[in-house]
Amino acid sequence: MLSFIKAKFLNNILPGFITGIVLQFNWAKSILLEKGLINCFVQHWGRIILSGIIGILLFLLIDFLLRRIYLPSKNKKRLDNYYSFLDSFNILILYFFFKPADLVLIILILFVPIFYLLKNKLVYILAKKEIKNLYWCYLCILLFLYYKEILLIIVSGNTQNYLYYFSLLTSPLTFIIIPVLYPRITKIYLIILGILFYITSFITNSHILLYKADMPPSTYYAIWETTFTESTDFIKDYASLSILLPNLILLLLFVSIIVLKIRKPYFNLNIRDRILAVVIIIVLHFLFNSFYYNIPVKFVDSYLKFRAELNKYRKEFQLRKNSPLGKQARIQCSSLDTSQIFVLIIGESASKYHQGLYGYHRNTNPLLSTIKNELFVFDSVISPHSHTNPVLAKVLTFANFEDMDALYHKRSLIEYMKDAGYKTFWLSNQQFANEHSTIASMIGIQADVTVFTNINNIDSVGSKPIYDGVLLEHYQKALNDKTPKKFIVLHLMGSHSDKAKRYPDQFKKFTDTIDIPYREFNRPWVYEIINIHDNSVLYTDFVLYQTIQMLKVKNENSIWLYFSDHGEEIFDYRDFWGHSEANSSIYMFDIPFILWLSDKFKNLHKEKATNILTYTHRKYQTDDVIHSIIDLAGCLSDDFIPNKSIFNDQFKYEKRYIYGHDYDSLVIINKKKSIID
Repeated sequence: MLSFIKAKFLNNILPGFITGIVLQFNWAKSILLEKGLINCFVQHWGRIILSGIIGILLFLLIDFLLRRIYLPSKNKKRLDNYYSFLDSFNILILYFFFKPADLVLIILILFVPIFYLLKNKLVYILAKKEIKNLYWCYLCILLFLYYKEILLIIVSGNTQNYLYYFSLLTSPLTFIIIPVLYPRITKIYLIILGILFYITSFITNSHILLYKADMPPSTYYAIWETTFTESTDFIKDYASLSILLPNLILLLLFVSIIVLKIRKPYFNLNIRDRILAVVIIIVLHFLFNSFYYNIPVKFVDSYLKFRAELNKYRKEFQLRKNSPLGKQARIQCSSLDTSQIFVLIIGESASKYHQGLYGYHRNTNPLLSTIKNELFVFDSVISPHSHTNPVLAKVLTFANFEDMDALYHKRSLIEYMKDAGYKTFWLSNQQFANEHSTIASMIGIQADVTVFTNINNIDSVGSKPIYDGVLLEHYQKALNDKTPKKFIVLHLMGSHSDKAKRYPDQFKKFTDTIDIPYREFNRPWVYEIINIHDNSVLYTDFVLYQTIQMLKVKNENSIWLYFSDHGEEIFDYRDFWGHSEANSSIYMFDIPFILWLSDKFKNLHKEKATNILTYTHRKYQTDDVIHSIIDLAGCLSDDFIPNKSIFNDQFKYEKRYIYGHDYDSLVIINKKKSIID
């Protein structure tokens, strides 16, 4: 009796039900795609269930007719073949693995007879006892993929479209090819593959636990651009039991599968069957196109794209270097500026919300505050990204959100100023691995004079920190250079992690908790992070003030501009500190943007200096800042767009974006502080 019920279920009820519901889900495909599987079912559950029941009844009717025809003639073999063909309709369940479309359904229906012909061979292969090792290989990879998704749902509450979760089921298939072809190395292969998956999963899961969001493309790029010292600083700052424990559980699950489930005898087939199995896997690989969802594949893919971008830029730079002007626009500088010193200072991880000049309750800018009347403090400037190198790829070139190709085909800021007749200086206290490690470093070495004070991990764990003040000596030498026109860039470490290494002991001013606002997540560690960050801002204030005073002494036609690459959230409104585009907030993007002009510049450009006073509330994003810089310098070309300069009377507001979200709509209209609020 049980065998009869089982046969009915497999041959009639299940394929009939699947066929019926798939037809209705295809009818509601627009809702299925837009709202997902569950919402589509809730909206049309009656029609879907009814269609499933009709499908069952139809298949039972076919069963009845087949029995009437073949049982009297005792042709049981032909009857079994028809049953086998009917249960081949179960393959229609694969409809949910693809983007809903009529064509998908038609192809799957046409594929039913093909599946019927191959099914016996597949059943033979899958029925082998040794196949269990392959199952566990598959499930082991699947463990890493779904563990990550479960973590993401738990910590963020966000879910993906049903299609994504179905696609994950097919993602590991390609990795099964090796144990199919070489079964004897199954265990060692899975150990090596598992280690690769675990390392990349550890990084991905840690990002999810820290930032409550999946890793965006910019984070992968940040990983490849990060030096060893920056990595150790990051681990030191963020390592905690809440990060390590979930990853330890994943490790234990993986080790358990290796130790308890992968055993001899290993799966083995004759050569012909192995080739057939591999062909089927390859066909499924291209059919489902879900291989990219494997976590290590994402890392490899991002690295290849990162290297390709660097190599492309290096190639284009070499072409421009061999033919300096080439097809570049000709530059015409103002006749008023026969001599000029332009100082550009790029900070690090400095949010405007922790600057005394911007109203922060702590006086983190005591020195700059003494000359506040001399400063133009812009209060509505944001960065294009929350990581240094993507920002600098735009800040230091004509590339922006609208035109990234300009990164490769137009001059960098350094090249532009050199062509404009300036002697260029690049003074950096940022970690420097080699001249081709990042686009920013490749731009920096284009300068006539380069100084990198933090080379070969000299600022590593256990070593004496290199403070930004070390640049002042080199800055003074640049100021003393006899060249009439100088463009000097200082790239600071600012408030980069490890923040406690960014200032000397005499700037350890903020140590208590008295003036830190009460928040429900306040605790000793929170107080410590806030204090060391504010102390790093205090030291940056000292460095910035010194650069202005040293420039004043020269008593020349001078421009001084400071802004940070990006901001940093420091427990400002939620239990979080750091920066990641995945959970972008105003604190990661709102940056200080401060201008100082010498008296000689003001006398030479009275109208511009007067007008700038009225521009300090303009809404601006620094992906266009190169236009502002060359506007101030008075060296214009056809590459210059006046409405992209915050200092120009033709300036036009443009929509500002943070990780694809309209910043001003998010903040002003929706009153949100983060894209995940």
